[in-house]
Amino acid sequence: MRHAVGRGLLALACAGAALLPPVAAAAAAAPDGAATAPVAPDGAAAAPAARRVVGLAEVWSAAQSVDRALAAAEVDRGMVDVRRAQAAALWRPQVQASATAGLGGHLTTVRGASFAAPGLGGTDGVAFDTSVQAGLSTRAALQASQPLLSRERSVQAAQLRIAEAADQLQWRAARDQALLRIAERYVAQGLAAQRLALLAEQQTSIARAAQEAKDRFRIGSSPITDSHEADAALAAVQAAQAEAQGQWLLAQQLLSDASGLTAVGTRLPRRGVAAPAADALAQHLAEAQQRNLGLALQRAAVDQAQAELGRHRRWSRLAVDLVGELRRDDLTGGGRWGSARENATSYGVGVQMTVPLFDDAARDAGRLHAERALQKAQAQLALAQEQVAQQVRGAWLALQAQRDRSQALATAVAASESRLDATQIGRSVGERTTQELLNAQNDLARVRLDWRDAIARQWLEQLHLLALADRLDNAALDSFDRSAGD
Repeated sequence: MRHAVGRGLLALACAGAALLPPVAAAAAAAPDGAATAPVAPDGAAAAPAARRVVGLAEVWSAAQSVDRALAAAEVDRGMVDVRRAQAAALWRPQVQASATAGLGGHLTTVRGASFAAPGLGGTDGVAFDTSVQAGLSTRAALQASQPLLSRERSVQAAQLRIAEAADQLQWRAARDQALLRIAERYVAQGLAAQRLALLAEQQTSIARAAQEAKDRFRIGSSPITDSHEADAALAAVQAAQAEAQGQWLLAQQLLSDASGLTAVGTRLPRRGVAAPAADALAQHLAEAQQRNLGLALQRAAVDQAQAELGRHRRWSRLAVDLVGELRRDDLTGGGRWGSARENATSYGVGVQMTVPLFDDAARDAGRLHAERALQKAQAQLALAQEQVAQQVRGAWLALQAQRDRSQALATAVAASESRLDATQIGRSVGERTTQELLNAQNDLARVRLDWRDAIARQWLEQLHLLALADRLDNAALDSFDRSAGD
């Protein structure tokens, strides 16, 4: 019994340092505030007055204009208008002008012609010759065309519309990922604050026990080893505090980088997610298969491949266009018979049909490639459907596990509170030692921390489930924040 106090304090300090998870795991836990203040009566870390406590919805609202990954996705989203304009431009008229100037010549020879003129009668076997050598040649032309029928243009327009929808889907998927990332950083900062609060309470308790050990040594009721062991336990807790302080600062910086908010505290749920209906898993699976953004993107890839295959079908390059042209040619210079000049103006409007007569080799090669691409896209869609179902089941099982864990820990909290009350009474009558009282106090604090951790993990898994079914919205964040205020 002589050395029990010192050995117990050292064990408590080591256990206090070991029970705290690293920052990577802390992202799934939920504290009450982002402070290093002493633990509040219910075991939650109290935020200091200097820090403004914000909810997850407010942090997300601020992050939408700051998060760099979301900003990059927003730039890609701007391609939607570009693709829409490209699809519309495929069926608009095209007008082009051309002009040519240079040296040219023109020689014509006509034999056996017939000539007739008023008053001169007619003459057969007439010959006509014209000659312009090394003259100035100019040509000006204006051409216009309006596509009327083109399967290839139709396919291109369809592909651009598919790509436009895919850009929208990619932006929504990036938004959901950014929101989940903010939620994880939000709870990580809170957990780091609660770890600091727990260590602060441990430090206070062990410092008090260390002083009692020294006082007892002075009056001769305990050996000096008790005092040394208490000092060692206190130093171990202080070392753990230094590490936890660094982790808290890192978690705070990560949240600040993502949201632009500085020196703010967090508040996390005090109650878990509502119990699901009996067929909730089946509903989640069905919704995910219908609404999952990743699956929607993969279906868009299948549609793109099918459209590409359509470009290589027979008669796919048949085109009908309304065309018009106005052209003027002028040639001025010297010839065999002196100075000469030729000019001509032509114009016309009509319908032009383009029919490829032989392109089987190129078309067959392109069709074979498009067929393979379609088969690959369909296989990737089937794989993605399987993976999404696995993700839904994984998040669902994790949610149920955390719900069961929180219920068990709630029972443990009640039992630990009863144990602390009994230990306090026993200590007052001399039936329990100071070390036993400290153990009861710190065990209660740890159980409360684990309980809050399980509640926060429930909400993170719930947000993940909602994201898998494209239902992660402001209403989900409001529910998260309301549970923190209950």
